[in-house]
Amino acid sequence: MISRSLRQAGSWLSETIFPPVCHFCRQRCRPDETPIGLVCRRCLGQIPLRLGADRLVALRVDDQLEPAVCACHYKGLAKQALVRMKFADSPEISTVFAALITDALLRQGKTGADWAAVIAVPLHPGREAERGYNQAGLLAADIAARLQLPDWSATLGRSSSTGRQSELKTMTQRMQNVENAFYVRQPHLIQNQRLLLIDDILSTGATMQAARKALVAAGAASVSLAAAAS
Repeated sequence: MISRSLRQAGSWLSETIFPPVCHFCRQRCRPDETPIGLVCRRCLGQIPLRLGADRLVALRVDDQLEPAVCACHYKGLAKQALVRMKFADSPEISTVFAALITDALLRQGKTGADWAAVIAVPLHPGREAERGYNQAGLLAADIAARLQLPDWSATLGRSSSTGRQSELKTMTQRMQNVENAFYVRQPHLIQNQRLLLIDDILSTGATMQAARKALVAAGAASVSLAAAAS
């Protein structure tokens, strides 16, 4: 009892003297506000969230339209934060976007029961070593925990170090850049399974389509798509 009381007192004292820092504006949260996923209410109100049917971004996959759930528009505060997460050694920002993606999925009527596991779009090992982490992997691990699902990201690999998609202008160039870039390490694990594929940014959708194609070819029953922003 004493130990528990001391922990509670220590936690209160720590939050009072050193209030949590918002991952977006990097300012300390006001004592009278509760951070949501470590983002202050001021910043939360400025995130360009996608609402309702606008969360569904249509991708053309095998001559059919496949909806991807996206939490935000890729602009403003969301774009700034995602660029920092990806290129400025700020992996902690992933907790905010994982919460937003999970909320978007739930608001679209999805639950953990819709999938067997969560998988991240992988980086090439060389690029991941250079960056220190895979931002999509951080998102997938957090989302898997929130949906109470296993994280099977290790089953999907990237066999080639492609050029940066953001530097290519056309959909054709981007599709060619990632063609055959992905492979499945443990095909038996995903046989006839429904999977949730996660990435940070969805632009043309070429990367997610290529990763999805590899999973389906290896035996997945279906692959749903979700991203932080588009």
